[in-house]
Amino acid sequence: MKVFLTEKDGKAGERIEAFDLGHAKQLAWTEPGLEVIGEHALTIQREGFNENDADRMCKALSESHH
Repeated sequence: MKVFLTEKDGKAGERIEAFDLGHAKQLAWTEPGLEVIGEHALTIQREGFNENDADRMCKALSESHH
């Protein structure tokens, strides 16, 4: 399963686990206003850098643009 990022009301939404983009959009459709914005791909490599670090970075970046 892949992880997809979502957005709701201009803010970061929940992550969705799905087989592909179409499946993620289908799952997001059940919640009004939830939009799939792309696949989550961890591209930063550093010893000790993990999913929680990536989540914090993504949240900070999304909040700084709004």
